Amino acid sequence: MISLVSNYLYWYIGVSLGVVILLVLIIIFIKRPIKKKAAIPIDAYLRALGGINNIVGVRASGSRLSLNIENGQLIDTEELKKLGVGSTVIMSQKVILLIGQEASSIAHLIDGLIKK
Repeated sequence: MISLVSNYLYWYIGVSLGVVILLVLIIIFIKRPIKKKAAIPIDAYLRALGGINNIVGVRASGSRLSLNIENGQLIDTEELKKLGVGSTVIMSQKVILLIGQEASSIAHLIDGLIKK
């Protein structure tokens, strides 16, 4: 009889401990501030890339943004660095930018503007 009572006691202690841990985790995650995504300065990117008319096509691949362009001389690499672009490779009709996680978002925004 004593072992039966002790088994139930261990079971109740285990469940109670699990509930307490769950409540603590919920409280921790509720109080943690939610990070808001910063707005992408798409106008600044377009100016640095020579304007919307200079961009023929755009594609994101991981953290890179590949752009087909009309004139590579219109690209402002200093402005791109100020916007956080890690590196810039300029070819005659193509530019590759190392941007990071926002590459796909920027590609989507630019693609939407090109198709208008």
